[in-house]
Amino acid sequence: MEQNPQVFLKNDVEVDETYIGGKSKGKRGRGVEGKTPVVALIERGGELRAQKMKRLSAIALKTVIREHVDTSANLNTDEFRSYRGLDKEYK
Repeated sequence: MEQNPQVFLKNDVEVDETYIGGKSKGKRGRGVEGKTPVVALIERGGELRAQKMKRLSAIALKTVIREHVDTSANLNTDEFRSYRGLDKEYK
């Protein structure tokens, strides 16, 4: 999969985050040990950006979004608290 970071994602852009890794016992959900946090930004019918993250904090996620998504885009996210406030910057 090839990514072109010089081109901003436009139109309808979906953003979602997850933890990648095998099934593990013990703690479940956000911050589980042994799994890698990843964010994906997908332009419907177009480009994709996927990035390994140190943390899925609001600052980290918003920074990635601002680096890759044009402010004219219609941004679609889930209700994860870290995305709050982006509706003032994007459609």
